[in-house]
Amino acid sequence: MASTKYKNIKYTFKDLERLRNRWKTEEGKERRRRIIQILQSGSTDLGDLTVFPDEKDKVAEEIPIGKDLRGINLASIEFPNGLNFTRFHFAGAILEAADFSLCNFSFCHLEYTSFNGSTLNRTIFKGAIMVKTTFVGSNLDMAIFAEAIVDGYQLIAHRTFMEDGFRDFSNKHGFIDKKPGFYNMIKQKYKELGRYDEMIPFHILEMRSKRDEKFIIEKEIIKNGKTILKRYKTPLWYIEKLFFDICFGYGEKWYRVFFTAISIVLLFSFLYMIEPLKSNWDPEVTTTNWIDTLYFSAVNFTNLGSQDWLPNGPLHRLFMSIESISGLFLITLIIVIFTRKMIRE
Repeated sequence: MASTKYKNIKYTFKDLERLRNRWKTEEGKERRRRIIQILQSGSTDLGDLTVFPDEKDKVAEEIPIGKDLRGINLASIEFPNGLNFTRFHFAGAILEAADFSLCNFSFCHLEYTSFNGSTLNRTIFKGAIMVKTTFVGSNLDMAIFAEAIVDGYQLIAHRTFMEDGFRDFSNKHGFIDKKPGFYNMIKQKYKELGRYDEMIPFHILEMRSKRDEKFIIEKEIIKNGKTILKRYKTPLWYIEKLFFDICFGYGEKWYRVFFTAISIVLLFSFLYMIEPLKSNWDPEVTTTNWIDTLYFSAVNFTNLGSQDWLPNGPLHRLFMSIESISGLFLITLIIVIFTRKMIRE
């Protein structure tokens, strides 16, 4: 059974910067100081300390009073174990290098939240909504992720995503050392269960995360006296997205490869109309008829070779070479995907 895709609250990079900056004002610093005091006392009853009256935010209007900690920085602060953060919103929050053991983050919104370097022993994330949530260097021993929604896909309610499943995870696979590692962890869990349909989305998410790490550059720039973090996507990011993600589905979505193949055949059928094709039986007979060029493109793509029409000039031969190589690659890829799917099942 394939994973069901769920919709998330969408935050832009600018939204996250705004949410973090609100805690850097004098008012925000005072609110943060008092919030930390309350949390350190063992309570999560924050009242209106999380409400910023001047903030125009449609999402904030839907968040219960006392549960909006989006963008807050609670890194390296000592808290008592077992805090109950159920249904809190932590989008863009920095919860790094802290001990949240036995804490309850059930049904929390954790979009772009960073738990890097934190201790999360027996921490509960049941039903939590995660989008690019990071756990680099975190201790997840016996954490509970059952029914959490990770980048739109809900994890199954199975013991492999509960305490027993994470008891020896660090011994088998080591700590998560990079952002894609969290997706790899889930992928490995589904692989161990033999549930490959649920595994595929997390393989794709892992590859997309690797693409972001390799081809997105972050630079700090100073604008109006403020330091702003800018993110730039290199050309290689777009190339990998187009070919490996959109066209090939990172080798997991056969129908994308199939439609890519059909698109190439159609494209070259029009390119072959630039110059007329020659008849194999009578060199004086030529054609630019689309049905003929479509047939010629199809047999060339499949490397069967046309018995009726021949290329006419170097441009045709160039097109044929490119299409033949593309066809050989895509047909092989389709066979590999289907073979792997048959072996898995």
